[in-house]
This record gives sequence, C-alpha cells and structure tokens, in this order.
Amino acid sequence: MKSGQTEILSVVIMAGIVIALVGAAYMWGSPMMEKRSIQTKYASAEKFMSMLNDKITEIATTCATPGGCTYTVDMPQIEAASMTFDNDANTIFFRFPSNQKMLENEKTPINTPYTDDPADYGTAPPGVLMASGVMQDDAYLIQISLKYRELVDMDSKISYLINITGNVKGTQKVIITYLGTRQVQSDIPEANELTMTDILINII
Repeated sequence: MKSGQTEILSVVIMAGIVIALVGAAYMWGSPMMEKRSIQTKYASAEKFMSMLNDKITEIATTCATPGGCTYTVDMPQIEAASMTFDNDANTIFFRFPSNQKMLENEKTPINTPYTDDPADYGTAPPGVLMASGVMQDDAYLIQISLKYRELVDMDSKISYLINITGNVKGTQKVIITYLGTRQVQSDIPEANELTMTDILINII
C-alpha cells in the first residue's frame, strides 16, 4: 500500500474512533446532563415557591388595608411549566415535566416537618411546601405544592387561616393582593372562632 493511501486510511480509522468515543461519551454523559438539568429546574421551582410562600405570609400578617398591599413575583421560565390552584383545598401547584423520575408519588415536606392540619399557632408555619412526582396524561411531572392550613391558638380558642383565591391568566408574573381579614365560625372542634385572611393571587 502506498504512503498516501496509508495516511488516508489512518485518518479514516482515527475519525471512526473519535466518533465512537464521542458517541459513547454522549450515551454515558447524556443521562447525567439531563439529571443536572432537572435538578437545576427543581432548584429554581423550589426557590420560587418558597419566595411565594414568604411573600404571601408577609402580606397576610402585616397588611391592614384591603387592596393596600400588593406584591409581584416573576415566575421561573421553565419549559412547559404550569401553575394551578385548588381553591377548595387552599393549595397552589407548580409543575414541570421531567424525563427522569427523581421523586416518588409520596409527598416530601420541604419547609417544615409539621404537616398536621390543623396545627399549633405559634409553632407551625401557615404554609406547607411539599414535593412529589405525579403522572398526568402519561407524562411524569415534578410537583411542588403550597397548602395553607388552619393554625389554632389553644389558649384563646381562636384559629387563623390564610385563605387564597387564585386565577390563571398567563405564565409570566404572580400578583399577590391583600383583600382583608374577617372573623367567622371555625369548623374544627379545637377553636370557637376563625380569623380568616383573604389573599388574591393572579397569574398574568
């Protein structure tokens, strides 16, 4: 075989080896890169929901004038993410798709080990953040939920609740507005009166 032909053959062989190595690296590295990407998205989602909880709680506990306190939070721009409300369950959901099952179906507390509902006023926070994996339309989603529960002051027999009403009109910003505080009859045997703080949440 001539020298020129040998050099061409060597280049072809080397190119084949490089392609094979790159392919093997991608096969091994791709799942790791995908996992890191999902972890980054989760960290962003958890940070957002924690901030949202902090702002809702702050507005509910410090504002005195209905409509006088408003705060806007930017939603994280995670592909195909969605934010929904279950007003009856007093719960906010943030979900995004994942091709890796990082979390089980069982909910994992994020911000407090005390998840009882109702809970003790002065000990437990009003909002409970939970993370879980859920199936929806044959797709696996990572979900972070934020539920507000009734807190009971056992000495005064008065309970307290942040009552949310949510509306979804977009995907860019969350606007939190204080609507006022009212006293109603409590539905739980531990309390006689419920102090309910109404919060409106609009997603635009």
